[in-house]
Amino acid sequence: EEVKIQTIISWETDEPTLCQVFYVQGLIVGTDDDASSLLRETNPLTSHTQVIVGFAPATVYKFWVKCDDEAGNETRSEDFVLITPVKEKSIIDIILENFEGTFGWVKNI
Repeated sequence: EEVKIQTIISWETDEPTLCQVFYVQGLIVGTDDDASSLLRETNPLTSHTQVIVGFAPATVYKFWVKCDDEAGNETRSEDFVLITPVKEKSIIDIILENFEGTFGWVKNI
């Protein structure tokens, strides 16, 4: 089963803006053209929230936000780093590991 991590990013701006989140796997230096991005907002807001679905577990991502206001002023946030959590074991995995630990001597017969 392929596990995907969901991440919620939220931020505030001091005036209504249209924003877009960009991200890359790893800490590579690149441009917006090298990055994946979420859809650009369609309504100017001061309180922003974006959800990214599909990050891999135990992976480093770099992300940033670009916004522009109604006057056409554009700004880019600093780069942020996110480390996704390691995949948790299911209860079946834990039970099987316990059986292997308890009855591991059977493999030697």
